[in-house]
Amino acid sequence: MNILQALRDRNLLGSALIGNPASWQAWRSFLAAFFGLPMDGPATELYAQCTNRQESPQGAFRRGYLIAGRGAGKSYVCSLIVTYLACFVDWSRGLALGGRPVVLLVAPTTEQAKIDLGYIRGILDGSPILRHMVANTTASSVELRTRTGIVEIQVVSANYRSIRGRAICAAVVDESAFLRQEESSQPDVEIVNAITPALGRFGKRGVLLVVSTPYSRRGVLYQAYRKYFGSEDADSICWLAPTLVMNPSFDKDVIDEALAEDPARAAAEYLCEWRSDIESFIALEAIEGCVVRGVREIPPAAGIQYHGFVDASGGGQDSFTMGVSHRRMDGVIVLDCVREVRPKFSPDSVTAEFAGVFKAYRITKIFGDDYAGEWPKERFAKNGILYESIGKPRSDLYKEFAPLLHSARVELLDNQRMVAQIHGLERRVHPGGRDAINHAPNSHDDVANAAAGAVVLATFAKQPMVISDAMLRRASLPAGGYLSSNVRPPVTFVGSISDRFGARQ
Repeated sequence: MNILQALRDRNLLGSALIGNPASWQAWRSFLAAFFGLPMDGPATELYAQCTNRQESPQGAFRRGYLIAGRGAGKSYVCSLIVTYLACFVDWSRGLALGGRPVVLLVAPTTEQAKIDLGYIRGILDGSPILRHMVANTTASSVELRTRTGIVEIQVVSANYRSIRGRAICAAVVDESAFLRQEESSQPDVEIVNAITPALGRFGKRGVLLVVSTPYSRRGVLYQAYRKYFGSEDADSICWLAPTLVMNPSFDKDVIDEALAEDPARAAAEYLCEWRSDIESFIALEAIEGCVVRGVREIPPAAGIQYHGFVDASGGGQDSFTMGVSHRRMDGVIVLDCVREVRPKFSPDSVTAEFAGVFKAYRITKIFGDDYAGEWPKERFAKNGILYESIGKPRSDLYKEFAPLLHSARVELLDNQRMVAQIHGLERRVHPGGRDAINHAPNSHDDVANAAAGAVVLATFAKQPMVISDAMLRRASLPAGGYLSSNVRPPVTFVGSISDRFGARQ
């Protein structure tokens, strides 16, 4: 039984089509195209409009890329497709003995995974027939007893490591353009790469559907758009449709208000236009080229002047981070230490811990932003460390940090969270040409900020003076030209923070 037949039967999936039946027509057309089913005239016209292809598909697609506006109903349709694939498709061929096929739904966050699983359970429970197929449920899965054996639906948040090793017969990746994983620089790419080999066990029956609202011009979905949209002979389908095309019942006034308030953002969210005002800030190759592999932290050494930076947090959603750096004789900035404490935590205990680290590097004065007013100054002062505002927004720090990375004038620690956060920084161009650097939605930059702050501080330290034997001899020669062994000129090694930061260290 194909998916459109199941949707016409209220004993099967028909009860899942809630609301006005006419509002589902566009989604029926997409499902017909993706699964290679016959299409009528209106469906064929919509197919041409949303894929930029003229020739109707000759069969089902193994790979699909669905780009639809916010509020179009993507997550619910993802859950519907997953339910159909688990209940109606025979996955018994291609399994090892004792194996159990998994239909996987990957959500951007744990909260969204719970919502998607709730949709799936509601769809199953709403069917007088399918509800009896449920053999077991857990916090993240539903086991179904089908006529060909047990099939498991698993709904997980984005984590490419945990996906590996499963017998995935079909997978749907929801909101792929907004996947964020602190240990991964390219989470959507790595998740798709983790899924694809598992699908190979099931031959040409393995199905992958990647779904999202468009965002910046990078990642799996954007590359698929460039490759497959409008390509008549492509073996994968790329379907792009604004919100009102897929969901005519959506309130148009909401879209109009959003367009008036922020045209670039609203055009991406509702009109499915790739954002031209957002771009990747620092290339991954530039970042990784500065990483010293295998070096997690460099202990303090004698004769080196270190600089400290803090990104303070009160223990809510953000991490409390710190960084230590120094400038070598050759001008290269070395990141010696990066520490992160993730929430929830006691700000007082973390302040005391970080103060101890700074003291180990002989740092008595540190810099940070103006977060939370005076409390970081007070907390660090109690622990013998002077805290001073750096006097500039983090966006400016990143702008000074980037050229150092691109010119390979920095040595970074081997810290994957830091690398991922630096790579996740985005440049956003605001009206009037003003641009700002910040982390992407659903992401963080606490470790990146600590690293960038420490590195930028070290760039404004005065270059240490290199004293050679010839210089000592010239400085010590008396009027007669003879060098006395008892005469030694006073030598001062200077290394201080630039006056632009308000004080000397």
